[in-house]
Amino acid sequence: MPVLTIPKPLEEKLGPPATEGLISVLNEIEKIAKEDIILIAEEKYERRLTDEMAQLRSVDLAKLDKRITDEIAQLRSVDLAKLDKRITDEMAQLRSVDLANLDKRITEEMAKVNQRITDEVAKLDNKISDVKVDLIKWQVRMFTTTVILILGLYATIIFK
Repeated sequence: MPVLTIPKPLEEKLGPPATEGLISVLNEIEKIAKEDIILIAEEKYERRLTDEMAQLRSVDLAKLDKRITDEIAQLRSVDLAKLDKRITDEMAQLRSVDLANLDKRITEEMAKVNQRITDEVAKLDNKISDVKVDLIKWQVRMFTTTVILILGLYATIIFK
């Protein structure tokens, strides 16, 4: 704080108490002026800082938005192309593997079915043979029984 000196003629006219009062008022005015200057400087600094922050945000956000959009588009195109190629390769591989496996499986199943049919036909042949034997046995019994009955009837008629 600067030292204030009151000129001698003014100090003589005012007197010591008034001179001290005047110095005190002037010091108070200087103090208020300093506070006002500081307040104005703070407001200017805040405005400037706010403007620069807004500008940085808009520039940064625009750049970041464009960069993110470009990166996403690039990743999508690369990923989609890779995925499409991979899917195509997998489908081709599955088709060839599936056809080979399917052909092998069909052949195996046909062999099993043919073997089963052969086994069943053999069983049926055995059953037919057994039925034929049973039928022949029955016919022989029937014939024998008929012959015995006829002979029995003939004997009863003749020996009566």
